[in-house]
Amino acid sequence: VFEFNLPAYKEVGSICGGGRYDNLTGYFSDQSFPGVGGSIGLTRLFYVLNENNLLESQGTPLLDYAVVPISAAEFAYASTLGSRIRQDGHSVTIVYTDKKLGDKLTYAAKLAKNAIVIGETEAQTNNFKVKNLLTGNEEDYA
Repeated sequence: VFEFNLPAYKEVGSICGGGRYDNLTGYFSDQSFPGVGGSIGLTRLFYVLNENNLLESQGTPLLDYAVVPISAAEFAYASTLGSRIRQDGHSVTIVYTDKKLGDKLTYAAKLAKNAIVIGETEAQTNNFKVKNLLTGNEEDYA
């Protein structure tokens, strides 16, 4: 078994790990084979690289929209809205993380030019605001 950590960033956890996995195939087959494997935690690694300004800036965010549901109760509506936006020819991501709204919007600003926050009211009324994350301007949509 092996695991790699960044000593200066212990709070991030391991960024790489793996080892020998005896009988892992037994979960999927009647036969048993030994195996080895490993994985790199790219999200954790890129977080550290980004925090230390070791990645080139992409400049303008790549996506047109980030749909940000406030809670799991709005996930279904957010998914439907995301599909509708894609059908209109725009790129979109949906921020499904279980974090505070401010953290979700900070993350959205790294990915997209615009954010749509979906709460209970927006999901029920089908009315929402689009916030331009580059300028801060908001527009109402129905």
